[in-house]
Amino acid sequence: MSPPLWPLCIALAQEVAPPPPPAPLVVRVSGLRNDAGLVQVYLWQQAEGFPTRAERAVQRLSAEIAGGEAELRFVDPPQGQVAVSVIHDENRNGQLDTGFLGIPEEGVGASIGPDYRRLGPPRFQDAAFELGSAGRSLDIRLSYLL
Repeated sequence: MSPPLWPLCIALAQEVAPPPPPAPLVVRVSGLRNDAGLVQVYLWQQAEGFPTRAERAVQRLSAEIAGGEAELRFVDPPQGQVAVSVIHDENRNGQLDTGFLGIPEEGVGASIGPDYRRLGPPRFQDAAFELGSAGRSLDIRLSYLL
């Protein structure tokens, strides 16, 4: 007499369980000087183009502003080393407007501390952080130079 197969079936079924859903990256943006326009948030995996060439970002989200704040959620962000940049697109033209010498005329920010108050934009390696399967929340306060 052969042993019953149901214990083997149960063991196999348990091993084929679907993977957990990806953890989101939540970006809370504050310090917006008004509720005009949109907040644009860019997710980067590489230094090339960061933070000024938006077409090089791996993901991009935009949101309306309420009470000088906005919250955006990347539901399936890539894992590994990433960085975030943010602009307050006040005139909704889809880009960061700059004035004389390339100084931003709209609010700007980036992940993990760097800000635009120093000469030039932050470097990717200064803004980068490790994003794992647990997800993450970031609070970014925008700076206005003009």
